[in-house]
Amino acid sequence: MALVDDISKTLESFYKTCKYEKFYYKYQSFMNNKKLNEETKNYLRILHTNFLFLIDERRAFREHDRITLPTENKYLQAFYFLDIVILVKKKEFKEAEEKLKRYKSHKTLSKEDITSLQLFIDIYSDKEIKDIEKMFSLNNRLLYQNMFNARLLMDYYGLKGDKKCHDYALYIVKQKTDFTETINRAKDIIDVFK
Repeated sequence: MALVDDISKTLESFYKTCKYEKFYYKYQSFMNNKKLNEETKNYLRILHTNFLFLIDERRAFREHDRITLPTENKYLQAFYFLDIVILVKKKEFKEAEEKLKRYKSHKTLSKEDITSLQLFIDIYSDKEIKDIEKMFSLNNRLLYQNMFNARLLMDYYGLKGDKKCHDYALYIVKQKTDFTETINRAKDIIDVFK
């Protein structure tokens, strides 16, 4: 039970601080811990891969290749969520839409996840989304959620050529995170809109 508590505290700390290096050190120790079963390690790998899309996308794809289909239902939802994220990041929007419909019909994802993933597909396939800033506010309790939302909004407005992407890029750069890829993308946008 102490190990589960340690994992929970590590994740909670990461969501609050977005200090990836600190998280990664603990993640490595969990992955090397013989007391932790393979199913839980696989789940941690799924979470880690999701985090990596804000830090190092190439590494996220490599890490994804190491993930296996979970056998425990409680981990399947995270796997299916990541499955759609991967397809969107590869710009395979049609396949992402089809899989999302399949997951929805089989009720393998929560309603919230289905809504979030549909919006994620729409953002990166450059569809118009009404009230997007209300859906992805930056007033959340967790810094991770704010950073994730700011990245989505920056990318959304960037795809549209809208100067609002600059505002979200500034927000990202001002936060004290280790999200290298997101910060570099934000700096590129700031340079373009100088």
